[in-house]
Amino acid sequence: MFPEVGINKGEVLRFYERIAPRLLPHLRDRPMTVERFPEGLTGTEAPHFWQKNIPAYYRAWIPRATLPSEDGQLVTYALVNDTATLLYLVNQNTLTFHPWLSRIQHLDQPDFVIFDLDPGAATFADAVVVTCAPWAEAERNALVSASAEASELFGDDALEEYAREHGPNRKKTT
Repeated sequence: MFPEVGINKGEVLRFYERIAPRLLPHLRDRPMTVERFPEGLTGTEAPHFWQKNIPAYYRAWIPRATLPSEDGQLVTYALVNDTATLLYLVNQNTLTFHPWLSRIQHLDQPDFVIFDLDPGAATFADAVVVTCAPWAEAERNALVSASAEASELFGDDALEEYAREHGPNRKKTT
């Protein structure tokens, strides 16, 4: 999967198997868009594609959700509800999983939000120090005071802030 650094598909599969107990609660029951790398990750120009509609040849035991797209076409998404499904998709050279912000039981009620702070033309380090980090700290404080859990993740070129409502004191919307 990563020939430039000598990491093979078996090692990637073992990694995802090891993190599955912590990853699956965040993926469970969410329609999934995946990013697949058919030839592995071979530098910045690695061929890849985004996949929403899962192929008919995927195993029948993989949970699915068929939903209308914005233009009315039906799309069949994989639901990554268990380790077997996670590893099946990784074996199909999936490296990134992009779940919906809501679960299939309540598609119109997202239970977390992502703030994606892209640095634009600035270097990533400059953007984090000058722009993103102070904004993320203020955002985190606001979320915590609103009874939401926040965590920061660094993407390839962005600081992403994830917030999840939790606990009995969360603010309800009507």
